[in-house]
Amino acid sequence: MRKNNLPEINCAICGKRKARTKDHVPPKGLFDKPRPSDLITVPACKKCNNGESHYDELFKIYIGLQVARNGVNQVNIGKEAIRSAKRNTKIRKAILDNAELREVITDNGIYTGEKVYLSRWTDEANIAFEKVIKRTVKGLYYHHYKKYLDAQIDTYWFNSIPNYDKEVFDIKSIGNGKFIYLHAAAVDEEMASAWFFQFYGAHWAGAITIPKHLNHEL
Repeated sequence: MRKNNLPEINCAICGKRKARTKDHVPPKGLFDKPRPSDLITVPACKKCNNGESHYDELFKIYIGLQVARNGVNQVNIGKEAIRSAKRNTKIRKAILDNAELREVITDNGIYTGEKVYLSRWTDEANIAFEKVIKRTVKGLYYHHYKKYLDAQIDTYWFNSIPNYDKEVFDIKSIGNGKFIYLHAAAVDEEMASAWFFQFYGAHWAGAITIPKHLNHEL
């Protein structure tokens, strides 16, 4: 018998195993301490909750480096990312292998020195990106629509939040704007939805979810 006689709920991420914990979407590690009070949690099994912490950490490091690179006024995550990269030899090497020095010129044409820019994310970081975005989409879909998302999820990178129809998309903010997301679900097709994410005003991503029967028809 479950504690407090609560009904058993399947994991919002895998949809198969029983939820024994709660998972944060997006991962709580992306937020500076003290954590925001409005973080979103969904029911999750232990495997989904704990099995991809390495990818969460890698995603956070690269997001933090982009924050530091772009000079966004959210410096703590950038400093923390640099500290994490220094501690992890493998990540540090991957960053150095994909980094280059560029001159920093202000809008007035004044040279202010050089900064390290990542020319590309590493292959492992790309995997982390896809895993974190997909898990976030699944969790937020469950949070808003109260059902497991059994659909194909295609992920994308953006240079900013694309233009969107304000009458169609709902916009939400977590942590006083540290994470902003937009979502819209199709009225006539269950499991079809679109998502846009902004992290610290320095990284933009998104996803579309495609019902399996539509994917087979494409």
